[in-house]
Amino acid sequence: MDLNEMRDRVRSVKAPGIDDRIPYNRTVEDLIAAVKIEDARDNKTLRRSMIFFAGAGVFYAALFLLTFIAPPDDSPNMHRMILGLFAFTFLSIGMYSRMNSRRLTGLDYAEPARAFLDTAEKRYRIVQVKSLLFGVPYLLILMVTCAFAFLTGMERYFPSLEPRVGIVLFAIFFLVVVAVGLLFGWKEWKRRKAPLLSEIREMRVHLNNDSR
Repeated sequence: MDLNEMRDRVRSVKAPGIDDRIPYNRTVEDLIAAVKIEDARDNKTLRRSMIFFAGAGVFYAALFLLTFIAPPDDSPNMHRMILGLFAFTFLSIGMYSRMNSRRLTGLDYAEPARAFLDTAEKRYRIVQVKSLLFGVPYLLILMVTCAFAFLTGMERYFPSLEPRVGIVLFAIFFLVVVAVGLLFGWKEWKRRKAPLLSEIREMRVHLNNDSR
């Protein structure tokens, strides 16, 4: 069944939370238009992210190479490791953003209805396997890199401070930053993605019931 055939069969699909007595007239075309707008917004964000992280990666890579021309006065190898890890992490995030941007650009909104709804539902879930497989390792790398940078700075500017105190301070800071980031990410998903995801799932249920 393609989108045109499906159009006349889902005129009265109701969104979650809407009273049964109130008709909900979102058509397939309306839903696709809403998904297109949201995907375009995501694509724009990904392109900005690609530019930002690629630029940051190039900047840290330049600083890394500069340490071989003008080595730091203290711990040059430590500085190189930190700068190299920052460059690798930011460049990788930039490449990942570019890959996702190209994936969104290549989406086919004219594909059969079932396939369209399946891919859209996976794309709008709050937890995505591909994102976890990429994000968790890089979050660990970023944590270790930031920890080295933080402790190196503490040792240089606060030499009397015990290392374990610096570790505790960094752990608190990093956990707060991650928690705030996750909270804002969840609120943004709930505001933009959750309503569309609910409609997509309702449309799939209605289609499956119609095909029986």
